[in-house]
Amino acid sequence: MRPSGWVRAGQVAAGVGRLLPAAVLSVFVVVIAAAFLGATWGLLIAVVWLLTGFAAFTRVGERAVVRGFLRYRPAPGSWLAADVAALGPGRRVQVYVAPGLSGVFSVGGHTVAVGARSVGGGTRTAPLHDATVEAVRDLCRWRTRVQLPMLWWASPWLLCMWVLASLIPSRLMAFVRLAAPAFLIAGSVISLGQGQFAAAGLGVVILCDAILSQVARSRQRSAGRAPIPTLASV
Repeated sequence: MRPSGWVRAGQVAAGVGRLLPAAVLSVFVVVIAAAFLGATWGLLIAVVWLLTGFAAFTRVGERAVVRGFLRYRPAPGSWLAADVAALGPGRRVQVYVAPGLSGVFSVGGHTVAVGARSVGGGTRTAPLHDATVEAVRDLCRWRTRVQLPMLWWASPWLLCMWVLASLIPSRLMAFVRLAAPAFLIAGSVISLGQGQFAAAGLGVVILCDAILSQVARSRQRSAGRAPIPTLASV
């Protein structure tokens, strides 16, 4: 049985669906930013934002995101690299250590990572091997292929939410998280009744993003309370 608290490859793939509302809302953010910056600069920023996401599909772009943005540490010559090479012969897969995470999982289309919290001094275990098999299988099936581009396309909205959360006093954050869904539902219903379908649709997408964010936070808290397994050192 796999220890609790692990990041599983299936969870990483499900994270693509979690980012979908944020990516849609990022289009709205980019359009507003483009309107303020004017036609030339606004169009340039929108094109760069869109094309940079497509660049993350490539091996070079994925490596840049994994090393530069996610701060994963390369682990060539490790037992994980040997296992991945044996499980996916002929595939050029990069192996990394992911800071602050646990478990073994695939990232993008060319990366397998082991969480730094799961790196220890023990021996390789059956759950570890099963997780590696699952991660390589997800790479072969392209289940996490759009993860990094989706993360980039969702970044404008995620950045706005991070700035907004930093401006709200911590003692009011719990109330805001409880009240926001009610206001969004009421606003969407009112907009729909007035025939403002675009505004109603925007409210629904924001509501979906808020619900998915709350679910993600709850899972992170549960994972933080779970015992972290110790795996073989890289």
